Amino acid sequence: DAAFHRDLYGYAVVGESVHVPGQLVVGAMGAIKPGGKLRSFESRRKREDATLRAVWKAIEPYQPRAVADQANADAVKDYFQRMGAPTKIVSLTGPIQTAAFTSLRSRLDDGSLRLWKHTPLIEELRRVSVRGADRIYLRRQGDSHADIASAVALAAYELRHATGTPEGKPVGGPSLSRRIEEARHGRANGWPGGGGKSIINEMF
Repeated sequence: DAAFHRDLYGYAVVGESVHVPGQLVVGAMGAIKPGGKLRSFESRRKREDATLRAVWKAIEPYQPRAVADQANADAVKDYFQRMGAPTKIVSLTGPIQTAAFTSLRSRLDDGSLRLWKHTPLIEELRRVSVRGADRIYLRRQGDSHADIASAVALAAYELRHATGTPEGKPVGGPSLSRRIEEARHGRANGWPGGGGKSIINEMF
């Protein structure tokens, strides 16, 4: 979840378990705060490179391939490919963002995505909600704009075909996709939409 100015640069390493085929596991994750003043094009590029170096230091041991959204796409793709990491840019439209968080919620429900206890991520997930019929809302808190959560969601979405059920199996209550479907039906009948309930439940 690339960012070089106001927001934090969220990153997450996600891959398929070597022990349980089809199960996704999470390694390093975090958020980097860009530093340095933007007085010129040169200083802007130095800030970008310093931020990318910090992200690369965290993910390099995993020998990753990189997936990023369209923000600062040229700088991100150029840097990681120079580091030897194949890099894919995803145009994160509203529907794709919704699909990514739908998949994330379903995989958390059915256990096909295993997270380690990471307090900043849990706090961010609690601020991710659905507004209206189908819009994902990322509530900002300080410098954080759910940057780590967005990185985890995008990575899990990129690996959605690791099992035969791309979104995971919705269990333990209404899935996010079902809630969106119900919200769409309600809106079609004159209901304006919900107030932004968190996508995760109280098990966190």
